[in-house]
Amino acid sequence: MKKAQNIHDEKYIHKSIEIESIISLFEADYKNPYYFPGEFHPFWELVYVLDGEINVAGDEKVYILHEGDIIFHKPMEFHKLWTSKDKDIHAFIAAFRAKGPLVSNFEGLVLSLPAELEKDIKRLLSYAGKKFFDKNGQYHRKMFESWQIRQDEIQIIVNMLEIFLLSVLKKSKNINFKSTVDTGVSEVYREIVNKLNENIYGNITLKDLAEQCNFSISQIKRVFSKYSDIGIHKYFLKLKIATAIRMLGQGVHLNEISKTLAFSSQNYFSWAFKRETGLSPSDYKSKILNITD
Repeated sequence: MKKAQNIHDEKYIHKSIEIESIISLFEADYKNPYYFPGEFHPFWELVYVLDGEINVAGDEKVYILHEGDIIFHKPMEFHKLWTSKDKDIHAFIAAFRAKGPLVSNFEGLVLSLPAELEKDIKRLLSYAGKKFFDKNGQYHRKMFESWQIRQDEIQIIVNMLEIFLLSVLKKSKNINFKSTVDTGVSEVYREIVNKLNENIYGNITLKDLAEQCNFSISQIKRVFSKYSDIGIHKYFLKLKIATAIRMLGQGVHLNEISKTLAFSSQNYFSWAFKRETGLSPSDYKSKILNITD
């Protein structure tokens, strides 16, 4: 006679990717010329090109995306986009918070979707569109943010997005996609950002940066302004804040973060953090990172 299974032998399911919240999910049409100056935010974002051609800068990399291409921006990654070759943009954009052991695999992921995944994302758009768009195709942001739809419909959309993300990772192993734009100039931009990252635990002047990159101060300013709508010092501060957020998530004390990132004092660090994120470090830790001491 077969022995009954002990209840303690049960296997628990742990999601590899779990969507914790959806900040936005919509289609967007941008008429040429279009220029989005760029932003940092504490959640993931994907941009999928339904039609047209766009230039995208994400951290130190610059890409040109065509119809069927998708790019993922990790939390606190500076990114911007603009139209390319006099073409309008029709894109799908989703911003979300996610956790799980596979989520980090989306960092730096840029690829062309195979046909079956294009069908998945269009199916998601079709379902979500019936819930969040009016007859003129306008996005109901207020309705979405206040969750004025049925919970079962929300769950379906979350499940569809999770399945799509898992499918992307599965298929990405067999896909190589990398397309840069303005290769010479973008390589200089990449060098500048790399040098800023190398000095993240200290401080660096424009003169030091120019010497390390072997360019004049005017040259690095000109190149940086092409791909970033904020100044180099402002960008450097945002890199520090992004690092501070990761350290907060690891439980590092505020005073230690301030010293490690070479802020002049903990008070100045807290002031700069709130100016850039809208929240104090402690409020950000509890309200955004959901960490309580």
